[in-house]
Amino acid sequence: MKKLFFNICYVSTIITIGTLFVFFILYATSVLIDLESFKQLFFSPKLIVIRFIAALLFFILWVKCIIIWSKKDKNTMRFFLLFFLHGFFIMYYYPKIIKKNWL
Repeated sequence: MKKLFFNICYVSTIITIGTLFVFFILYATSVLIDLESFKQLFFSPKLIVIRFIAALLFFILWVKCIIIWSKKDKNTMRFFLLFFLHGFFIMYYYPKIIKKNWL
């Protein structure tokens, strides 16, 4: 059950990072060509709640990866990558946690 929850967090993290990248490009484009409809969509209450939930799942997975790093891994470079690159390194590190059966 615990592994299923963290797998959901992992998939949510991948989707969140991809979606935020796309939204960033679309929002920057809408600012340049002055599209008010996309700005209103981006800051709508529903989308803010969805982004909050996705960020919460991302944060839970990030904290769990740091806890696993402190108990099992102890490689300083991986800690710096986890701490400073947040979601980008989690996409590499979580499958490694599963592979080595650290979860």
